[in-house]
Amino acid sequence: MSMDYAHNAKVLKKLRVWTNENLPVYGTYIGYDLGVQILESCTSAHQSSLKEIYHTLPHSEPQLRRKLRAFERDDWIHLTNSSCDQRNYLVVPNEKLLEAYNKYFLLMTRLSQELKLS
Repeated sequence: MSMDYAHNAKVLKKLRVWTNENLPVYGTYIGYDLGVQILESCTSAHQSSLKEIYHTLPHSEPQLRRKLRAFERDDWIHLTNSSCDQRNYLVVPNEKLLEAYNKYFLLMTRLSQELKLS
């Protein structure tokens, strides 16, 4: 039995449409990458600093700054001073971001069951 690419493409489209409507991607991979980077720091012993984000992600600092301002303006994150270095800011996800990604992961789980993999 061969893989049903046409059906699976429709499943991917559903995920993409939901993502664009419900996550702070702002129509770019920069927004997507930024959201994932912020989530990744939720489980580590420290939160991501602005400097760390600028050095980790494969996007220019001005592009990241614009997206971070949008994230903050739209209440997805907030910035706070680092207790270790007052010159640096930490990026902290707001409940809005965490709730949106909770829904995203549930949707991914549901849609993965719809895939036809041979």
